[in-house]
Amino acid sequence: MATQALLLSIIASETSAAEVLSIINGCQATSISGTVNTKYRDYAGEDILLELNDVSDIPIKRAEHSYDDGASMITISMIVPESERSRMNDWIMNNHVDSESAGALQDYTWGVQVGDTVDVETTDGVLNIEFRGRVIGFKDMYAQVEDMEGDVFDVGLEDITVAK
Repeated sequence: MATQALLLSIIASETSAAEVLSIINGCQATSISGTVNTKYRDYAGEDILLELNDVSDIPIKRAEHSYDDGASMITISMIVPESERSRMNDWIMNNHVDSESAGALQDYTWGVQVGDTVDVETTDGVLNIEFRGRVIGFKDMYAQVEDMEGDVFDVGLEDITVAK
C-alpha cells in the first residue's frame, strides 16, 4: 500500500475538535470544512471548526449553513501515509455508521494513491487541461502527477480520477 488521499464526512454532534485532531495525527490534513443545520439549531460543526481554527495551522473553511433535515457535518480531506493506513482503516471500521452501530463517521472515500495511473481534467475557467499520468506523490492539498513526457504537475484532488 502507498500514500493515499482520504475524505471523511463525520457527524459533528458525535465528535469533537480533540477527536478530529486525533484522527489526523500522523497524516497530512489538506482541508477541514463543515456544515451547520440551522433548521434544528445544530451548530456543533461550526463550534468544532472555530475551535480547530484556534488550535491548529490546518486550512479551515468556514461552515456552510443549510436549512434541511441533515445533521451538521465535519469534512476532512487528508493524505494518509502508508505507515498510518492500518490505523485509519481501524478507525473507519470502528466508527462508520451502519445498521449495527451509531458511529460518528457518515461516509468515507479513499482516493488516488501513489503509483495510480490517473486521468486529469481541470476546468477551472482559467486553465483547462486534460491528460493521463501517474501519481508520484502529494504536496499540500495536491497530487503530483507526472505526464507521459515526464513533466510533473500539482493537481487538485477533485480534478483526478483513476484511469480505467
